[in-house]
Amino acid sequence: MSQIEILAVVFSVLVLLKIVLFLLSPMVLFKFGKSFLKKSSLLWVVYIVIGAVSGYYVIVNVDAASVGAVFLLASALIGIRLLPLSGKMIKAFESEFSRKKVLEKHWFSLVVWAVLSIWILISVL
Repeated sequence: MSQIEILAVVFSVLVLLKIVLFLLSPMVLFKFGKSFLKKSSLLWVVYIVIGAVSGYYVIVNVDAASVGAVFLLASALIGIRLLPLSGKMIKAFESEFSRKKVLEKHWFSLVVWAVLSIWILISVL
């Protein structure tokens, strides 16, 4: 099994575990997620490590056009998942929405998405 296949299996197993846990006991899943969110600095490190490791293997093994297509699919799926929460999200973001606040809180994500988008455009065009 290749590294990409291992990452795909890990992803699939974690998603299915989460779904089963949600179906069996949504409160357990909620409490687990809530405990993680309380440790945001640990969660930040976990996401950076996952992003760096999986990102390395994806960028090395998958062409840029495929990466862009998968990101488009992932963005659509995330959007569909968050749509039922749109009213709450709008209220939460209204107080946070200024250029300065967005840049202070989301600069890393913006840089990553910009770099990936430029890489995809350069590779495809």
